[in-house]
Amino acid sequence: MESQPEISNLIQQMTLQRMEKVWMRNLAENLSTIRKAHNISEIPKQPGRSAIVLGAGPSTKYVDLSLLKDWKGVLISCDRQLPKLLEMGIEPYCVTTVDGSELIADFYKAPLVQEHAKNFRVVLSCQTTHPSVSAALPLESQYYFVGLWDDPFALFSITRIFQELTDKMILETGGNTGSCAFYLAYFLGCNPIGLLGIDFAYDTLNHTQTIYYETFKAIAGNDPKRMLSFYRKGLSSAGKPLLTDEMFLTYYNNLMPSLQQVHNKIKVYNLGEYSLLPAEVAEPIGFEEYLKRMQA
Repeated sequence: MESQPEISNLIQQMTLQRMEKVWMRNLAENLSTIRKAHNISEIPKQPGRSAIVLGAGPSTKYVDLSLLKDWKGVLISCDRQLPKLLEMGIEPYCVTTVDGSELIADFYKAPLVQEHAKNFRVVLSCQTTHPSVSAALPLESQYYFVGLWDDPFALFSITRIFQELTDKMILETGGNTGSCAFYLAYFLGCNPIGLLGIDFAYDTLNHTQTIYYETFKAIAGNDPKRMLSFYRKGLSSAGKPLLTDEMFLTYYNNLMPSLQQVHNKIKVYNLGEYSLLPAEVAEPIGFEEYLKRMQA
């Protein structure tokens, strides 16, 4: 699916305007920790090992995640799933955080996370990570990267300035934590990569129950027709009815070119029944079938 260019640009501009000062304040307060913490280049590579990238999309509600306890491959999870995984006795290889909200620290402050925090690597964005997230984690567990914001080889590059400031390597994020987990798996050399919960869609067709409803409502004002223009209905590759919106479509369109580029280099599987990803870039396969066939 394609997002409407003018709406996509508006959303990105509004996000930057709303978060720019917060992100820069986070970086300023967090810089000394970032400089002392690990670089993601220090994470041991996993060439040729099968991986599962775990997002927080609705597809994760329809599978038994406890089966990951016997998974012998690489598990890279978004931060939202971490407490749930640890409750099931599952420790991921890496956890990713891109969101700059202070609320993200709650995922890491949970007692069980504190108990296990030294056993996995937390991969964090230099530009956005809130200082409270860093404060909740042991320094040895923190691995930082510079998110790719523009062309680092251009005459003037904000990304390169961040890299020189933090002394950390650059990694694409796609603008969200789930996509970042995929880029990390690719960076580590994993192959194949199974995507679960990287959905960019909802399992409800009621737009009033969606995450960005209030945001779109504010943009649309009192125009119901414009409000509905932010949403699209369709079917997943598994034939499930789903709803997506312009925010998710922005993330989807950020990730799609990368999935197309790596298509001839690695194998990517879509393990989610409610995922927007087409079969051409991520072959659909059941979660349990992937676990059986792709053990490393």
